[in-house]
This record gives sequence, C-alpha cells and structure tokens, in this order.
Amino acid sequence: MYGRAGLSISPSPVRSAQVLVVSAVLAACSTGAGTPSPSLESSTREPTDSVAASPSLPEGVVAVSLSEMDLIVSTPTAPRGEVTFDIKNSGELPHEFLVIRTDKDAAELPFEGEKVVEGGLDIVARSEPIPAGQWAMLTSDLEPGHYVLICNLSGHYMESQLGPGMRVNFEVH
Repeated sequence: MYGRAGLSISPSPVRSAQVLVVSAVLAACSTGAGTPSPSLESSTREPTDSVAASPSLPEGVVAVSLSEMDLIVSTPTAPRGEVTFDIKNSGELPHEFLVIRTDKDAAELPFEGEKVVEGGLDIVARSEPIPAGQWAMLTSDLEPGHYVLICNLSGHYMESQLGPGMRVNFEVH
C-alpha cells in the first residue's frame, strides 16, 4: 500500500541549512515575479525560471510548493532510491501530498465527484494533511518509473478557475 515513514510536519520554517536552500527555492517559486503562470492545459509543469536559477538542492531532495490550486516541484525527475519531498504549503487551505506510481498521465487518474478514486492505485507515499503555512518532509524509496504527485483533498486535483489542479507528472530514472 503506502508508507508514512519519514513524514514530519514542522510548525516553524527554522530548520537545517538544507531547509534554508529549500526555502529560497520555494520563495522564488511563490513570488512568480516575471514568470508566466503554468499552462492550464498541461499536467506536467516545469519549474519556473526563478526556481531553476535558485541554488541547487542536494541530490534526492525535491522541493514542493502547494497552493490553491497548484502543485509545483523544483524538478520533474529524480534518481532512483531514497527521494525526500520537502513540502511547503504556501496556500491558505490544508493540503495533502500523495506519490502514486502509474503509467497514466497526471490528468488521467480515475476520479469520482471531486476526488481521485484511490482504490486500485499504487500509492507509494502519502502525507497527513499539511496546515496552511507549514512544512512537511516525506521520504520514500522510489524505483525507476512514472509517478504522479497530487493533493487529493476534495476539489484540489481538478483544474478549475483557481488553477491548473494539484497534480504533476514525475519521473524516476
């Protein structure tokens, strides 16, 4: 099924030097100054220019920014093995974070109502709901393949007038 090992939620952004780097990436990501908004037609969103220009993260660490209704990662790929998702909820609502191994595109997961139908999906990692303004770290040992990263709280996965939907394709090589 899925594991919760390695998940920690921090009430404060004050952590190690690694978090300072991740914070810089997330801050650059959330400002969006001079950066066009992600396309509403694409379920795979590349990091913005400001994220790409930020200091590089250690190998195996992926910065994630969650907001209404968007999910942005610092890189769309990671090497096989232990991957740590350093997740910042930049939004005003709680969000969760799921890592799903699948051959489907992020926009093609089965859904009913306002949520992805989780039965039958290979959910390899999942966070608890992350309160607004909080961080969480989720570590999972990932095999090569295609993954989809989503928030599956009601109404967050789907594209809406508020954003492209909280879903993104992710590759492990």
